[in-house]
Amino acid sequence: MTSDVVKEFAADNVRYLELRTTPRDVPATRMTKSSHIASVVAAINAAVAAEKNIVVRLLLAIDRQMCPADVDETLKLAEAYGCHSDGIVVGLDLSGDPAVCNCVFSVC
Repeated sequence: MTSDVVKEFAADNVRYLELRTTPRDVPATRMTKSSHIASVVAAINAAVAAEKNIVVRLLLAIDRQMCPADVDETLKLAEAYGCHSDGIVVGLDLSGDPAVCNCVFSVC
């Protein structure tokens, strides 16, 4: 799916694409948050190799409704993949309803 998205944008002559994803655990398939990010990075690398004229970067999303442990895990994943993804993972995206007030992001 990720590679299809990259190919579609490349076909539209997009030269820089920034994708966002929230790391996901899917215990039924044994997918961890880390393996999810690893598979997205691998798909981006494969698509970019095939579509030479596009640069793709990835932001890991932190939803404002995440619990502190999930936020911390996403931050650690961003740091790890930022160092070991050959420049694919470049930062974070803060997403979700800005009116949501939780203990991580609130000033309420």
